Parts: sequence; structure tokens; C-alpha cells
Amino acid sequence: MAQQRATRTVLSSEAKAKLAQLVDDVYARGTHYIIRRFDTPRAVLIPLEDYQRLLSLDAAAGTRAVRESGPAYNVGDERTPEEIAALLDSLLGPRDE
Repeated sequence: MAQQRATRTVLSSEAKAKLAQLVDDVYARGTHYIIRRFDTPRAVLIPLEDYQRLLSLDAAAGTRAVRESGPAYNVGDERTPEEIAALLDSLLGPRDE
């Protein structure tokens, strides 16, 4: 059964202070964290399983995903946490629990 992943946003200072708690939440619940620095999304913390799924995309799907998501990674561009979460969901697809 597919489960909707929770996506939360945290400031980098909070992520630093609570890293162990965030990692435990990612591991236990599959939560995605968008880490903001100076009010700009800079990184994501996702489950290892999701990261491995991203790496294992076949060449055609990976190329398509990179081409389609390219604008999300242009230096200087800003994306909302919702846009980042939607991008992750579009690349990862539903996850079985």
C-alpha cells in the first residue's frame, strides 16, 4: 500500500541542533526534511531507501527526470518547500509500506 510521505521544513540551525532526532524520524517514519539556510531551501534529508531509489532509476527515466527537474537546481533559483516536495514525490513515486 502506498503511503504519503510527510515533508517538513527546518532551519539549518535547528537541523544542526536536532540532527539525531531528525535522522530517527526519517528512519522511523520516512519523513522528508527540507533544510533552509537564510530562508532559502538548501538541502533535503530523506530516507536511505528513497535515495537508493533515486540512484537506481534506469538511464532513460533518470535522464528524463534530470531534464525535467533541471530548473529546480539552477544556482540562484529559489523553490518553495512545496515545489521541492512535489519534485521529490514525482521522482520517487509512491512508496510501499
